[in-house]
Amino acid sequence: MEESAVVLLLAAHRPSLTWCHGVAAGPIRLHAWVQTEDGGTVVELPSTLAYTPVLTLGARHRHQP
Repeated sequence: MEESAVVLLLAAHRPSLTWCHGVAAGPIRLHAWVQTEDGGTVVELPSTLAYTPVLTLGARHRHQP
């Protein structure tokens, strides 16, 4: 999993990260991504913003529309 590698790499540098799981409609899609403390996504396409977080793990989540 790429996300796991990203989390491990960034954890070594001690930034505050959030692991997010989200859903998008039409058709229904699921996706997981990693966010930094300021709400930026880590190694993600802008289309990730179409997903609504349903589960977050780690630091506080900030969804940037």
